[in-house]
Parts: sequence; C-alpha cells; structure tokens
Amino acid sequence: MELYIELDTFSPIDSFRFYDEDGKIIYKGECDLTLHPICYVYKNKQQIGTIQQHSKVVPDFTLYLNEKEI
Repeated sequence: MELYIELDTFSPIDSFRFYDEDGKIIYKGECDLTLHPICYVYKNKQQIGTIQQHSKVVPDFTLYLNEKEI
C-alpha cells in the first residue's frame, strides 16, 4: 500500500493527513516544528506513532507506527 501525505501549514501547529491510493484518510497527525522536529500520528484520536524530521534543508522524514519503522 502506498501512503500519501498532505500538510496543512496555516496554523502554529502543523497538521497533516495520510491518504491511501483511493483517497481515504488512514492517519491524522500534528506537530509543532518550532519546538522539536517530531510529529505525532493519530488514528481514532489515539497516538499510534511519530514522524521524525532528519533535515530542515531537504524533506527527509521517518515514520514510526507502534514503534516500528515504516
């Protein structure tokens, strides 16, 4: 399964959504990149993972779900 991410950067806390190939929202998340480059991933309003940013220069992220690297 391929996942696509859509960011919403019009607020102090960035939010995002993960979609599958059919456009169905699979996960939602939010982060405050001013404090720490880690975003939290939620499913059914429960935190299930994190996204860690490796570089502020290029878009380089790692997704962890239930502590497993995806």
